[in-house]
Amino acid sequence: MKIFLSKNVVFEKPKAIHGYESEIKCVYNRKTGLYFFAREEDYNFLKKFKKGVDERKISEIETSSHLINFIPNLIRDGFLIGDAYRSRENLIYANFYPRLTSFTVFHDKGNVIELAVYRFTKHGNVDFDVFEIKDEEAKVFRYFNGSYSVKDIEKAFNFGIEKMLNFVFKLADKDMQIIRLLPMPLSAYSAEIPPLSSPAPVFKEKEEKFELKEGVKEYHLKGIKDAAVQFEQKESTLSHLYRVKHPALGNKSYGEALFSKIRKNIKDGARILEIGAGLGYFSKDFLLCIKREKISAGYFICDLSPELIRSQREIHKKSDVKAFYVLADAERMPFKENSFDIIISNEVIADFSTPLFKNYDEARKELDKHGIAITKEIESMIKARKNFRLNLGAMILIKEVSNLLKENGVALISEYGYEYELPRRAEHLDHEEYTITFSHLLSVARAFGISAMLANAFDFLNFDNNVEILSSDSFKALFRILEKNNVYLPNIAYTRLLLLNQLKGEEVKLKNIKNLRFVKISREPIEIVKFLILKKLDSNSAQIPKTSRIE
Repeated sequence: MKIFLSKNVVFEKPKAIHGYESEIKCVYNRKTGLYFFAREEDYNFLKKFKKGVDERKISEIETSSHLINFIPNLIRDGFLIGDAYRSRENLIYANFYPRLTSFTVFHDKGNVIELAVYRFTKHGNVDFDVFEIKDEEAKVFRYFNGSYSVKDIEKAFNFGIEKMLNFVFKLADKDMQIIRLLPMPLSAYSAEIPPLSSPAPVFKEKEEKFELKEGVKEYHLKGIKDAAVQFEQKESTLSHLYRVKHPALGNKSYGEALFSKIRKNIKDGARILEIGAGLGYFSKDFLLCIKREKISAGYFICDLSPELIRSQREIHKKSDVKAFYVLADAERMPFKENSFDIIISNEVIADFSTPLFKNYDEARKELDKHGIAITKEIESMIKARKNFRLNLGAMILIKEVSNLLKENGVALISEYGYEYELPRRAEHLDHEEYTITFSHLLSVARAFGISAMLANAFDFLNFDNNVEILSSDSFKALFRILEKNNVYLPNIAYTRLLLLNQLKGEEVKLKNIKNLRFVKISREPIEIVKFLILKKLDSNSAQIPKTSRIE
């Protein structure tokens, strides 16, 4: 008997796996939805079966592929088939067991089931389309639990075997990935099957209108048309996701948690400046803390976006707190020297100018023009490089902060980035935004005579990683399903209780939404956000400490 590669197997090379370019190919069976990753030698080995290989001679094939040891499994899973089944391959899959993937969220409305179909957008974001199945298809879909074969389900509902096979093939295809067809009942597997728990990275890209705004300042001045949409759907920040009282922060909101970290630095008569205040939720909670503790303080907001200032005014008015709003560029703020006791900036400086330099001399000349010295930390990373970027705008802000802080004044500047990595573009946004090289900002601050330390957001704000929240993918899937039902779901790091309270009274009941995944809060995405903690020393202070990090 000859063994053939199934005509339903496709090979595709993912653009990247976990953010890194990869030589791995995804081997996907369009009929079953089963897949695995293969290196070039594995891929070449499988191609040998396109014209058929005598099963008695498989062991004689010269190959470096480890797949030769898994031939029985490849046949069992339908990647390789015997010649007797080539003309009627579909019949093999009638004996397979359909199982819903664990990442597929759906809304069971009785005669209609709404399924969130996982996809990547043209620019790499994860998003979902909502796909409906109705009537008899909805009935059989409820039995896709890995306990019954396609043949068993078809017999129970008298669905018609060809019709049934076409239905399951459509749901298992790589452009859907709603189910997988398993060769054995789910109970026969001793561990979780990876293809059930994660999608293959080979998705149909949906064309979207996309226009890169080259001028980031122009984008914030004129490009932000709707403040809520900007932070809810385009570029949510950590402070925005945790803007409600949250168990992960000891039942404090992000604003309350940050207030508690610097409470001892806020005295009566303090002047506080927030640079880039987003929608205004952080400043609202911060101001409520000040009001609750009966501290006399002036709160100033400097923002480049008229639309965001409008939102800040509206949110502050509803909570009966007051601030002073200044429409200005943070790289050239219209305030007098030594004006503020506290300066705060939450996830803003990635938007600041991050120019491309051809070489070291060009960078040195530009930094000199702005009164910023090339420190040893900067020089060591760029001296021998060509075509690199620097966070020039963030460095200019450090200079501004050194001028605006009073003696013993404190600044907290947070943003996502790395200590020893040059700026990288955030590709998923429709405007330029870059990661921060924090070792450069630390060294620039010290050059201006400011004490500087670094902390990651997870440890600095004492996040509790035992708290479970709705996974990012589940949120996006749920958002699209609710949107289809005219229910808007704000972008929050939802616990089960927060989600239940949010949807209380809505026509769409949470109990009809199936397959939502709650996961423990992970350090990794939170600790990428760093806090630069600056203090302007008074004239009697000792030398700036060498410590660069708060663990």
